[in-house]
Amino acid sequence: MTPAAISAGDLRERVGFYSRVSLDDGYGNTQAGYDSIPEFILSANIKPRLGGEQVLAARLTGTNFDNITVRYSSLSAQVDTDWVCKNERTGVVYNIRSIINPDQKKQFIELLCEKGVAVGFMATDGGLDFGYHDQSALIALFEDI
Repeated sequence: MTPAAISAGDLRERVGFYSRVSLDDGYGNTQAGYDSIPEFILSANIKPRLGGEQVLAARLTGTNFDNITVRYSSLSAQVDTDWVCKNERTGVVYNIRSIINPDQKKQFIELLCEKGVAVGFMATDGGLDFGYHDQSALIALFEDI
């Protein structure tokens, strides 16, 4: 679906955008991660693109890429590749890999996003909560320790 073919009815998902933050861990160190509250939430179209596999802790894990399209605005123009986004309806978290303005008319922004990888969110106690989507990958990571 090209951006010109997208209408308001196609923007069915609500996607929250989270910027990278650094917080004190209480021991004099800082931890980088993402706040649990989004900077803003926008309507979006999410379309699956590519899939692949990678080795994590000597086990094969799957990763998927999706194209997320949002309307261009002063909010969406702030998004950068060090941010993450989350489908607020399903809870799926995405790493943003690239951002393009496909029609060069500032009507839409298209984000190539990867899901199925670890993303560090700030937990309510200030510690990092790694949002693994595939719990078997997290278990495999700690089995080898």
